[in-house]
This record gives sequence, structure tokens and C-alpha cells, in this order.
Amino acid sequence: MNASLWTAAWGGIFIGDRAMRAAWLILYVGIGAPLFYGLGLWARRVATKRFSAWAGVAAGRVVFFAGLALIALGCLRALRIDLRPLIQRGAVETALRCFVLLFVGVPAAYALGRWAERLAARRWSAQHGMIVGKAVVYTGLGLVLVSFLRQLQFEISPILGALGIVGVAVGFASQTSFSNIISGIFLIGERSFEINDVVAIGEVTGQVLSIDLMSVKLRTFDNRFVRIPNETIVKSQVTNVSRFPIRRVDINVSVAYKEDIGRVRTILLGVAHRNPLCLEEPEPLVIFSGFGASSIDLLVAAWAAKEDWMNLKNSLGEDILAAFRREGVVIPYPHLSLDAGEEADALSVRVTESDKAGTIPEGPRT
Repeated sequence: MNASLWTAAWGGIFIGDRAMRAAWLILYVGIGAPLFYGLGLWARRVATKRFSAWAGVAAGRVVFFAGLALIALGCLRALRIDLRPLIQRGAVETALRCFVLLFVGVPAAYALGRWAERLAARRWSAQHGMIVGKAVVYTGLGLVLVSFLRQLQFEISPILGALGIVGVAVGFASQTSFSNIISGIFLIGERSFEINDVVAIGEVTGQVLSIDLMSVKLRTFDNRFVRIPNETIVKSQVTNVSRFPIRRVDINVSVAYKEDIGRVRTILLGVAHRNPLCLEEPEPLVIFSGFGASSIDLLVAAWAAKEDWMNLKNSLGEDILAAFRREGVVIPYPHLSLDAGEEADALSVRVTESDKAGTIPEGPRT
């Protein structure tokens, strides 16, 4: 009887212990995994808002995988599995240091680079901010890589020597790339254009997205991405459309020879002065261009802020056409006079009934 009671008691304890372990496993997996997944999403949103999208992704993954590691340790503890005899103390410390370097050092380098970029852009320009930010990021990643290799007990000196030899070989094989790098340094130092400027390089016109050591990236007005090597830019003519705060709108206007040029000039200047986008200083001008084949050619020159240039060009052309129609100013179209000789009258053209009917009269043909 006593033996049966002891057996039942120990069986109950064993069953209760297994139930407790299962409860802890369910608690860790069922509650811990969703909890850390939600914490990862929250960390991603916060880091994206404060730093960048990449920093947000990195922060979310660090929080989520750290949570998974804690859940795994909890599950092993619930199962009463002791890993200490299987893992040496030094290996655990090395693994933890490598984990911290990769999952903390890399996001920290990108976050520090983003902060340095904003600070330099606020103090100098967007281009200087981009350069400083990239320098900080690459320096931080280099330090993380060196520290990671040292934790794994790699010798850095042989690696640096091998990289030096490879660099010499690659340098001879990629002279064009080095030429682009030197040209990029000249472009950055010369500052002919900066980020967000609108430039025309050869046949391409667009907004500058970035100025890197190898190339310049543009976004055209029809939303195309264009990459131009720095060496090509140094050898080409570059026009910075948005360098100065104001731009001039030039509109060519043609009027008939019978029109009074003074009256036409007054009408054009009135149209320019009434346009709210046209600047009063410098004042608009009407310039005589020349005598055309069928018209007198004039040039209307009006100034606008660079952000209003396109709107002024469109509205000024519409206003000029409306004013000419209202004032009865004739815009001629090309016509041709045929003369039989130097002292003869112009040839007369007679339309016959057959021409009106669309037939050709019969007769001798040559």
C-alpha cells in the first residue's frame, strides 16, 4: 500500500512537472514571439522616422532576432537543457561580441552617418552633407569590419598586404574608373552644380540627384534616371539652369509689315506688366529681332523667379495671343509672290470652271 502511494505521488509530480514545462514553452512561444515581433515593428517605425528606411529595417531586425534569442534561451531553460558543458566560455563571449558588432555597430554607423549628413547639409550644402555622411558611414563600417575580424582572431596585416597587391593590379586594369574618380574630385571642388540643381549636360537635362566619385545621377523631367560618368561631364559643356534665383523668358513674336511697331511694343509691354509672375526689376523688354520673309520679328524678354519660369512662359504666350486678337494685330503667315521678270507685274492666277470641278481640261501637254 505504501509503495503504491509513493508511486502515485511521484507519478503525479512527474506529470505536473511535464505540464509545467509545456506551459512555459507555450508561454515563451505563444506570447513571446508576437510580443517581440510587435516590438520589432515599433522599433522599425521609430528608426525610420528619425533616421532612414535602412536604419528602420536594421533596428526592427535587431529587436526581433534578439527577442528570438531570448525565447530560445527560455525554451532551453524550460526543458532543463544545460548547454554550458558543450560551449566554452571564451566561445560564448566571442559570439556575443560579434553579435553586438554586427547588429549594433552597423546600424549605429548608418545612424551616425545620417546625423552627420544632416548637420553638414545644414551648415554648408546638400552635396557636402552627402559627402560627409558617406565618409562617416564607410569609416564606421570599416572599423566594424576590422573589429569583427580581430574578434575571430584574423591577422589584419596579411589581409592589408594582399589588398594592396590586388589594388595595384586593379588600378592598372581600371584606368577609366580612376579617371572618373579624379574628375569627380574636380567636380566636387569646383561646385559648378549641386544637388537639386537643374542642369543640361549635352543632350540631357534634368535635376541632380547625387554627385558621386564615379558619376553624376540625374532625373529628367519625364522621370527617367540618367547616370553620366564624371569624365564625360568634365569634357562636356554644362549649363546650370537653376544656379541663379531669377531667369528670363524669351518669346519670339511676329507681326505683319503693316502694323505700327510702337503700338505693338506698347501692347506687349502692357501684357508683361499685367502678368503677376513677371518681375518689375529687371523690367521686361521688347527687342527688335529683324525683318523676316513675311513679318517683322520681335523678342519679348520678361524675368521671373526660377520656380515660376515655366508658368510665366505659358501664361505670357497665352496673354500675348489674346491681346493681339483683342487689338486687331495681325500675326502673318508665310506667302509667296511669283514674278515673270524683273520689271514685269506679278503673275495672275485664274481659276477656271474645270479647276473648280476638280478636272484637268484636255489640250496639248508638254
